[in-house]
Amino acid sequence: QRQLEKRIDDLNNRIDDLMKVLLAILAGMFALVGFVIWDRRTAVAPTQRKTDKIEQALQEYAKREPKFAEVMKGLGLL
Repeated sequence: QRQLEKRIDDLNNRIDDLMKVLLAILAGMFALVGFVIWDRRTAVAPTQRKTDKIEQALQEYAKREPKFAEVMKGLGLL
């Protein structure tokens, strides 16, 4: 009887250890996904700001050049 109880306790301990490892792996995966999303946003932000500035400059130029304004309207940028 004692041997059976010891084996069951050992098995429970191994299952608990496996659960801890599984939870650690899942936490690492979620952390990695969060980092990838954060990194993508920080990498895209400067490019987005530059694109916005270029778009504003082109819109200002289109106000002075009617032909260019027609081209921008044709592309749906104005």
